[in-house]
Amino acid sequence: MPHTHQSNLEDAAVLNLTDDVSRRIDRIREAADAARAQRTREQLERDRGDR
Repeated sequence: MPHTHQSNLEDAAVLNLTDDVSRRIDRIREAADAARAQRTREQLERDRGDR
C-alpha cells in the first residue's frame, strides 16, 4: 500500500511522540538515579555518625 501524505504525517506524529516519551523516560530515570545517589550519600553519612 503506497504511503499517502496523510499516512506520512501520521508516521511523523508517531515518531515525534515516541521521541518525546523516550526523552521523558530518560529524565525520569536520571531523576531516580539522582535520588538513589542522594539516599546512598545520606545513609553513608549516618553510618559514619554511628561509629
